[in-house]
Amino acid sequence: MRRPSGSWTVPAGVTFADWVGGALHRRPTYDDLDYHLGTLFPLVRPRGHLQIRYLDAQPGRDWFAPVALLAGLLGSDAAVDAARAAAAPAAGRWIEAARYGLTDSVIAATAPAVLDVALAGVPAPLRAGVVATVEECFRRAWPFG
Repeated sequence: MRRPSGSWTVPAGVTFADWVGGALHRRPTYDDLDYHLGTLFPLVRPRGHLQIRYLDAQPGRDWFAPVALLAGLLGSDAAVDAARAAAAPAAGRWIEAARYGLTDSVIAATAPAVLDVALAGVPAPLRAGVVATVEECFRRAWPFG
């Protein structure tokens, strides 16, 4: 919540919808809504360069794995071409990817090949740590236990 001075934070767990519903000391204005909507955008977006917003939001040292994987995927034209070919069966499935991630069967079927391309571009001494971090992230997030 924007204020003239001090912290803009709100109590943990309070959403914009909660705020609209009266959870805070005042209701949001149209200006608050406009500001809020301006903070919402995809985690990756082209802006004349590739802007990747999730890298600095990883817990602890987990930031290193996505950085290494992105470097592996984007480190050479050959890697980009290989990743594009590996992901081809899932081309155009942006909505499914956003809604369902790896629970979408087509995306799940292509993901291991894309991961292999990325890992091939990670220097060998770092690869085991990246794999361990990725596996731990999947264990924490995978919906099927």
